[in-house]
Amino acid sequence: MESWERTRSQSPDRFPRRPSFNPISEWVIPAKTDTKASIDQLGGKNFEVSRATRVVVFGYAAIKPVLIEEGVYRDQCTLEEIRDGELPCYGQEIRLNFMFATAAVATNVAALPVGTILDRFGPRVSGIIGSFLIALGAAFLAFAKSFPFDGYIPGYLFLALGGPVS
Repeated sequence: MESWERTRSQSPDRFPRRPSFNPISEWVIPAKTDTKASIDQLGGKNFEVSRATRVVVFGYAAIKPVLIEEGVYRDQCTLEEIRDGELPCYGQEIRLNFMFATAAVATNVAALPVGTILDRFGPRVSGIIGSFLIALGAAFLAFAKSFPFDGYIPGYLFLALGGPVS
């Protein structure tokens, strides 16, 4: 009777391959590092905060209905739109989209200075700066209705800038 067991051979992908062109005179196989140690060296919790705050900017489609329900920029609506129950009204839609566009552009423009800060001062300093920006943005959004100026745009902007920095 034939055996149904399969024998397993070593996969060739388990061994590092030499590149076809090596500009370095000597080939050195990098030592394996522990994944947890690498994340701790990158800032650990700040790494998770950074991923969470990027969702704020690039997950805008999920937060926009919440902002509309909360009445953000409802003062931009005309009396006719309020009477007809249009949600969101035209002015509100324009201001919310402007808030997103400002934050998205600022996040992309800030990529170069953020990389410089991270390279020069390290993950701890950039994490502290990012955490400060996130806290400032959250405070602006929390108290935006009580400010004499539009606090939503700077609040969302600081949240957007704090994500990549941390």
